[in-house]
Amino acid sequence: MKEDRNFHEEQGFDIPWLKFFLVIMGTFSTCVLGYGIYQQSVVGLPFGKHPGPTWLLGLVFGIQLLLFAGIFSMLHWMKLITEIHDGYLFVTFKPLLDRAIPIRSIRSAEPRTYRPIREYGGWGVRMGGLGNGKAYNAQGNRGVQLVLENGDKLLIGSQKPEELALILKGFMN
Repeated sequence: MKEDRNFHEEQGFDIPWLKFFLVIMGTFSTCVLGYGIYQQSVVGLPFGKHPGPTWLLGLVFGIQLLLFAGIFSMLHWMKLITEIHDGYLFVTFKPLLDRAIPIRSIRSAEPRTYRPIREYGGWGVRMGGLGNGKAYNAQGNRGVQLVLENGDKLLIGSQKPEELALILKGFMN
């Protein structure tokens, strides 16, 4: 039996300036630590005013490489998937979140432009300040503002907010 889907959207977590910043920081810190290891282990001169042991520099170097590789990998495969079917709004933010919201529990759904950093502190699974509620967003500054029957606010980031809101309103009526 084919499952009837009324809406499906996938968004990658692609923020070019963040990737650029990570590349710059990763390159700079890798070069500094690499130079420190070279200076202490090959040249035999201490690195810095209060040098640590070479094994510690190597450990920090390895942890740093793993950290930057992990962050870059997560940015590459994280996705926000929004679907409507079977009377539910499904929001999946791989690998962090999998939420099913009964459409009957949605009081309003309005498309809107928002300020991700100012209103929610950025992108991802976020808690907004000043009564903004939660946000699930991956990129951009457009989404659908939901108000649930319990009064909670939830913003779903979308590249197709008008379509998503229209479909939700159709089910709500």
